[in-house]
Formats: sequence, C-alpha cells, structure tokens
Amino acid sequence: MDFKMRKVSRAILFTLVLVLLLSISNVYANEKLINPTTPVLAQDITKQTDESVTVMITNWGATVTREYKIDNGPWQEYIKPVVLRSNATIYARGTTSLGKVSDIASLQIKNIKKLLSKTEVSKQASLTVKIVSYDINNVEIGSGSGFIVSSDGQIITNYHVIDMIPRMEVITTDNKIYAVEGITAYDKKLDLAVLKLEHAKDLPTVILGNSDELQLGDDIVAIGYPLGLPVTVSFGNISSLNIPGGLYRTEQKDIQITAPISRGSSGGPLINMYGEVVGINYSYIENAQNINYSIPVNELKPMLASKSLKKLPDIIKEVYPSMNYTQLERYLYFNYLDKKSGDYNFSFTNIVINESGKQPDVIDVYLDLNTMKYAEILLAELEGNKKEVEKWIDEIYSKVKAINRQNDVYFHVGLYWSYYTRPEGYTDEEAYYNTSTKMWEIYKEKVKYGYKNSMVDVTWY
Repeated sequence: MDFKMRKVSRAILFTLVLVLLLSISNVYANEKLINPTTPVLAQDITKQTDESVTVMITNWGATVTREYKIDNGPWQEYIKPVVLRSNATIYARGTTSLGKVSDIASLQIKNIKKLLSKTEVSKQASLTVKIVSYDINNVEIGSGSGFIVSSDGQIITNYHVIDMIPRMEVITTDNKIYAVEGITAYDKKLDLAVLKLEHAKDLPTVILGNSDELQLGDDIVAIGYPLGLPVTVSFGNISSLNIPGGLYRTEQKDIQITAPISRGSSGGPLINMYGEVVGINYSYIENAQNINYSIPVNELKPMLASKSLKKLPDIIKEVYPSMNYTQLERYLYFNYLDKKSGDYNFSFTNIVINESGKQPDVIDVYLDLNTMKYAEILLAELEGNKKEVEKWIDEIYSKVKAINRQNDVYFHVGLYWSYYTRPEGYTDEEAYYNTSTKMWEIYKEKVKYGYKNSMVDVTWY
C-alpha cells in the first residue's frame, strides 16, 4: 500500500513539475513574441506656471528595467516621479528580462515660464547665426542675422536679407559654416524667410513664445550681428505695440522696442525675460532715440509647416516676374558676372538705369579705376580687348532682355575714378565734385552697346 502511494505521489509530482515548466516556457515564448508596452508620461500641472512640474511615468507592463532621460542627457533609472524646473522634453523606455526594449515615449514640457536674469537670457545668443551674402562672383556684399528653430537646420531671418541674393553662408556662434540648401518658406510682404541648411543635424533651437502676450514696458533682449560684428546682445523694453510697419512692412503691425539694433541686426531674435523668442528684429530709424522695430513672432509660426524647398534663383523669378528699373539695377549689381580678359578683371562698381521716356532706354554701367595705379592701364586694356568686352556686355544684355522684355535698352559702359583735385581734360558732365567724399569723381563714357533692327549696334568713344 505504501509502495503504491509513493508511486502515485511521484506521478502527481512529475505532472505538476511538467505543467509548471510548460507554463514558464509559454511565458517566455509569449514574452519573445509580444512587444513590451510603451510607457505613458503625464504632468501634474498643464497651465502656465513659474514653479516646477512633476512628470509621472506609468504603464510599464512586464518590463524590469525602467528608464527616463531629459533632453539629450543620459538614461537614468526611474524610481519615482521626475521633477522639472525648466522646460524640457522627457523620454521613457522599458526593457524586459529578455532584453527587449519598448518604444520610446516622450513628453515635451513647455508651460514652465520662469523669469530669467539678463545673463541667463543672453545665453540665447548661442542659438543665433550670422548670414553672409555673396554676389555671383563670390564677393561678399553684406550680412544679416538669424536664429535656429529646428535641429536639422531651419533658420529664420528677414526676407530683405536674402532679396535677390544668389548665394549665402550661415555661420553659427561656434564658427561652423553651413551652405544654404534652399528656402522652405518666404513672404516678402511680411519680410520673413525660412532657410534650410545643408548637412545640419542636432542643432540647439530657440523656444518660440506668444507675441500676443506682450505688454507695454516688458523687458526684452535683442540679439544679432550689427554691422557684421560678433554676436551682440542689447537690452530694452516694449515701447509701443501694433504700430503701422515701416520699411518693407507698410501694411503690417510692428513691435516698437528701445533695444538698440543696427544694419546687420536684421533677422535676429527679440527675446522676452522667459527666454522665448517673441519677435524678429528688422528695422530702425536713424538719428532717433532708440526707435527700433520687430516683427511679431506669431506671424512666423504658420510658415514653419512648409516642407517645400526652393532655390534662391527660383525665388527671384517668383517674386519678380517683371522688374522695374530700380529692381533691375539691384538685380544686375548682385547677379552679373565679371569678365576676365588677360590679366585684368572687368567688373561693375555702379549701375544706373535711366528711363528716357522713349525707346531705347539707357543702362549706364561703370568700371572702377580706383583699384588701378593709372587709369590709362584700363583704357589700354579696353582698347586691346574690344571683342572680349563686347561679348561680356552681350551676355549681360541678354539677361536684361530676358527679365525686361517690354523695353529696348542700350548699355553705356563708362569708366569711373576719383581725384582730390579737378583733373583737366574733362567736361562738366564728366567731372562731378562729391561733397561727402570731398573728391572729384570722373564718369567717362567709353562704349555704347545695343541692338538696332536685330543687329548689334556698338560704338567706341
């Protein structure tokens, strides 16, 4: 009887062990097949606060390792709710006992608005950029400012900074230089443009605020590159709101500020004392007591959704399907090609288009002799390279006609140089005294070039 009982007991025990092993095996098999659950993050305060926000992470499921990280910081073990005292993005992930990692969950905290010191706000300077523009001959012609709004290289600036420019470079505060791949959005009327950098990743970005919340007297900080100088921070306050725009924004509303800005500051951020961008600086009144203007950042926000990418020459064609003479002068100045002939490089220094009132109109272009030791050297070069010069003029003439088909034009190519005393041998029309420079400037016509009855009409003087 005892023997039979022991035999039965062993059979029952064996069966129980087998069932248990099968259950464990099924658990592991299921764990291999089923993805771990994605953690859920929630914050205790959702309205604006100047205090801390506590983030609770739940829905860990069967994970045994539970981790979180803040922004680009290291992963840390999650033991209790995380307290954040400034805006950030918090991430969470879980790992099973078999090493399978869950999808990463994230939550962006952006309702902490803690007043910062001037020094703390000034750290936003590292998120600004200098925008350097070049003409078609890669000669630097100016610079402006901008700021970074996406980690993959979206840059905000003013439209007038890029207007008719054939090429630009963007320089960050750590002296990294980026080429501009194209423009994702622009609005000439608003005077705003969104640039996209080539090969940009992991860039730090600004936080965009709400310009509708600005009040008279609010302290603000303007950051940019005035006159092409290194990044500069200036302080002031909101002196007026919703005033009629000046410069390019005659039909819009501006923010008037007392923070000093200058030429080259255009496109730089206006920042409140929470460290948020609330405006884009773009204009100032000379000889005034700190009357400067910024564009409300809320006008920018709808433009950030655009994913299209356009090249600078295509934008010129879109904005200027036809050009008046003032626009054509600017276009030629930035987009003409120099002509190399022998050892000399022919390039314009000034372009003036005169509307005659009858056809043909006249485009006066000038070659600068100030860089030459003697004006006679260039005169000899011109005389010795007439065919090359005519070919150069004809290329530019063709570009002008492509843009401005409705008008006939003649090119008058002249020579320009200056003296401290009035030189002899020039008429009153050729010699002009500049009261600003206190020098005599000479403009002497050398070539007239155009077309008559579809044939080249050229005269050398």
